[in-house]
Amino acid sequence: MKPETRRKVKEYIASFVDKQVGNLPYTVDELKKAYPFHSLFFPDEALKAFKIQRSLVTKMGQTLFPNLAAIIAREAYSDVQVGWRIRAELEVAKVTTINKILDELDDRKRTPHAIQETQEVFSAKGGAIQQVQITADVYVGDFRPGPLLLEVKTVQPKKEDCVRSKRRPTHFQGLLRE
Repeated sequence: MKPETRRKVKEYIASFVDKQVGNLPYTVDELKKAYPFHSLFFPDEALKAFKIQRSLVTKMGQTLFPNLAAIIAREAYSDVQVGWRIRAELEVAKVTTINKILDELDDRKRTPHAIQETQEVFSAKGGAIQQVQITADVYVGDFRPGPLLLEVKTVQPKKEDCVRSKRRPTHFQGLLRE
């Protein structure tokens, strides 16, 4: 990593932390009312820590990680955007195939195989054209061989995050017609 990029990463992390420290707009009494069962098991300080942790993890996923990825990507690319929305068209047969694959994965009727799944979706033909909207966590427009759409996930994402991610056509970028 270039020294300038390293500096920008450190500055962004420091800025993010500064914004989060002491960012608890709730009183202990409000937390006890909102989480009555938690308050049976945890002391006041633990309730505050719980609320801060929940809020912080969400903000890290939605803001910190995508922005760090963008800072690093800007080392090599000039057209880098965070939270980039794309409207595109996709054949209904492809959407149906994506949903079928996800249902079979969920029911354990198949094991994950990205190349095979991509081939199945690409080979699905027919049906009306459906408008889809995708929000890429990070978009790299000048990536070659074509625009790169990234979805940033934690090391161990929840199952619903994986399903939601696979349902998005960013998983099958070559299908999109803008």
